[in-house]
Amino acid sequence: MFEVRRSRPFAIVHALFTLFLLALALASLWYSYRAGFEGSQDTLYAGMFFAVILTVYFFNTLIHCIDRTPLVSVRPEGLHMPTALPDPIPWSRVQRAAHPGGLMGRHRVDLDIDPALRLQATLGMRIAGDPIVGRRGTTTISVITQGLDCRPADLLAAIKRYWPPPDMPDEG
Repeated sequence: MFEVRRSRPFAIVHALFTLFLLALALASLWYSYRAGFEGSQDTLYAGMFFAVILTVYFFNTLIHCIDRTPLVSVRPEGLHMPTALPDPIPWSRVQRAAHPGGLMGRHRVDLDIDPALRLQATLGMRIAGDPIVGRRGTTTISVITQGLDCRPADLLAAIKRYWPPPDMPDEG
């Protein structure tokens, strides 16, 4: 079994960077307070807005540092992605597995799955930093490995151990 988790070093770097930005937002609020909130109230509102957003993001990245739950598991019975589907995707329902490479796909493994299964999947959005995403109007699920503890080639190699099943022609 091959399991993919969030990269702890990646999450720690994000948490530290977010903490730095949060400190800047709080310093801006402190400066506004010390100046007696002179001038525009917009500065105060902007500082509060960024402080709240950065606080939420900071605690979210701390959770990512602590959480060691596998996001993807490659198993003999299928591909398990608990955040997307409660049950493993049987290998017979995977039509294609590929690593597109290049500039736009270098951190991505694409899986074309059965359309009925794709409709059941709860997928995230790439812009939100979710590791398991989908494109509208397609049957493709993509695993974004940036921020995870494996490379796309390693994940694809683990998938190729079980896919395609013996009764399915090899497409890749």
